[in-house]
Amino acid sequence: MARRLGVAVGTYSHHVDSLYVQERDTYHLAEAIREVTRWGYTVPAFMPPTMPTDARNGLAAALLWEHQLRNNQRAAAPGDAELRGLDPYWRNIVLLLEIDRQVQVHPEAIFDASTFQALHPTCRWLVARDWPARLPPIPVTDAPPAHLAYMSS
Repeated sequence: MARRLGVAVGTYSHHVDSLYVQERDTYHLAEAIREVTRWGYTVPAFMPPTMPTDARNGLAAALLWEHQLRNNQRAAAPGDAELRGLDPYWRNIVLLLEIDRQVQVHPEAIFDASTFQALHPTCRWLVARDWPARLPPIPVTDAPPAHLAYMSS
């Protein structure tokens, strides 16, 4: 779009866990990949969390959390026993929803450090990129901490 309008290209990031592309569109996908490669895009040093194969139980719990967080009926803390019982994938979803709750309820506040630090490294990187002024005073790196169990895939 920017090229057609003759303006400088800005930054747009879109992350997906899975993507369906019809065969007739593979040329366009390949062209998009070539274009970002020309811009110098590099793949992050870590992979996004992977959804568990049996997602039913976690999805139900995450939906309940989502309803409560979006309506500010509760906050999610990494040490919460209910969260610790969830698969790391769903726990991360809930913590992202908690970050969103913090954005909505406390628009100028620094994010809770324990919530931010408990996010999957991919999500920490994305949150840091979107809200740099709201980061707690802890280091953010591109390398995932070795102790995180959900990185062993």
